[in-house]
Amino acid sequence: SESSNTAIKQDKDVEGDVIEIKEEGMEESRAAEQTKSAMTSKKSAKHIREGQEKALQEAEEKAAKRRKVSGLSIHSKPGLSPPLECKAASCAGEIFMVNRSPVMTLWAAVIAHELLGFAWDDAMSLGSTVSALNARSKGFAIRGQNRGSWSRGAAKGADGDKKKDDDMVDGIVLLGRTLPARKTPDGVRGWLSDKAMEPKTVDRSLRTAFKGDALSKTFSIMLLLARRAAKTIRSDSRHAYQLYEQFRPEVAAGTAGWGKAGELK
Repeated sequence: SESSNTAIKQDKDVEGDVIEIKEEGMEESRAAEQTKSAMTSKKSAKHIREGQEKALQEAEEKAAKRRKVSGLSIHSKPGLSPPLECKAASCAGEIFMVNRSPVMTLWAAVIAHELLGFAWDDAMSLGSTVSALNARSKGFAIRGQNRGSWSRGAAKGADGDKKKDDDMVDGIVLLGRTLPARKTPDGVRGWLSDKAMEPKTVDRSLRTAFKGDALSKTFSIMLLLARRAAKTIRSDSRHAYQLYEQFRPEVAAGTAGWGKAGELK
């Protein structure tokens, strides 16, 4: 009987050891799986990052190709860079006080850069031209001011210089407007009142209008919207203006809202 009890105790001890070994093995297995999962996640993140970098490079190459095909790839110096992008989650939900002009300028620049393939310098100049033409039209509607409408003859200068006429770029349409533009040694520039809309001036205006990180956040959201609406905007640029009407700052109608800041949500 005593030997029988000893045998039972030994069997239980062995069984306990087996269970303990199995549990240790399961823990080791779980640890191995976690390590494997972490390595897979790391590889996946690296793969995603490489994919994003490749997509960005391809997009830049396509944009450069479009500029070359259209005869607009004429830069002789490096230009300004677009604002830094932020993640959509960290950009959403913010409210900024700003007037409509810089919002339209930035939106038009995003469309010109992202969808039409212009360098950021060119895009800012063209965006500012859209905003200036819109302000002229609005001023005429509200106050009866002269529209100051442009023509090819007026844009090339009073002297009628043939070289200036040859430098004019036709067919640039942003937010439903056909823009006066000209090739210069620095790139394509919007052209009003016989002078270029300078990118550095536009850049300073945007950074003054959008305080702190507001410029980066607004640019990022606009970029996302432009990409999502790319097909419809490319088929009809007026759609970009219709989108602008949906998110532009709310201000009072008429002279009461002229030049006033409103909430950009």
